[in-house]
Amino acid sequence: MRRWILLALKLAISGGLLYWAFRSVDLGAVAGHFARIDAAWITAALALLAAQIAVAGQRWTWIAEKLGAPLPVARAVRYSAIAAFFNQALPSTVGGDAMRAWLLGRGDRHWKRAIYSVVVDRIAGVGFLAAIVAACLPWSLDLISAHEGRAAVIVIGFGGVAGFALGLALGAVRPGERLTAWRVVRFSFEIAAAARIALVDRARGIGIAVLSVVIHFLTVGAVWCLARSIALAPNALALLILIPPVILISMIPVSIGGWGIRESAMVVAFGYARIESSQALAISVLYGASNLVLGGVGGIIWIAERNPSLAAASPKPHG
Repeated sequence: MRRWILLALKLAISGGLLYWAFRSVDLGAVAGHFARIDAAWITAALALLAAQIAVAGQRWTWIAEKLGAPLPVARAVRYSAIAAFFNQALPSTVGGDAMRAWLLGRGDRHWKRAIYSVVVDRIAGVGFLAAIVAACLPWSLDLISAHEGRAAVIVIGFGGVAGFALGLALGAVRPGERLTAWRVVRFSFEIAAAARIALVDRARGIGIAVLSVVIHFLTVGAVWCLARSIALAPNALALLILIPPVILISMIPVSIGGWGIRESAMVVAFGYARIESSQALAISVLYGASNLVLGGVGGIIWIAERNPSLAAASPKPHG
């Protein structure tokens, strides 16, 4: 019963925010933007988002290996594509992460290592995204005039980085028996230790950080291509400043696949770059639709995974 109530609440939040986003703009203008879509730029955006899945697969491979869960890159990319499908099909991005952990752990039944690798991978993604927001603050505060907007990026940037650093520092602490008697506390310390092992590592730590930054640059590049698809040419630096906070906000698990939150946040954020509300909304919808397309590809891969005869007939990367 509780699950259905949460689902209904998320549907209501997504629906309400989408209604607000569409109600506050000229729908005729939005339709006009869609009418002149350039398919070549849409294709470029899809290619960048597909490359993002591949890069994320490589990052997960390095993290999983450091935590004792060998994961070939091709398999990691395949599982990440399947997770993209479940992120769209289920009412929370947790569904995609749960699927990744299940796909990795089902082979050797080492569920803890599989789960920890996925959680640490998620921590790396959010942590380095917050670092980008913090690094861009000098330009963000210059671009954003509204006090509430400035306060939001400061909290997101510094708060995210502080939480990330605190988690890594916690990984060096050895808690006493009284603390570890609590399951939640023990899990938190184990995750922090796993994150420290994978991310504070001479051999792979810098590489994981670089890949995390590349992933977010690919997101910005994809959004820029989607803007170009409706004949806009936004400033790339402005997008680099504004997109990371929007992505972080859309990760809050209170809606369906980020729908509604992303559109509302993008309309507000892009206003600081003097992009009209109708244009911002059109770009956000195109971004969501692009992720749906890639999620559909992940769904096809998932069907092949579940159907051995179809998987054997389909070309599959080694690993």
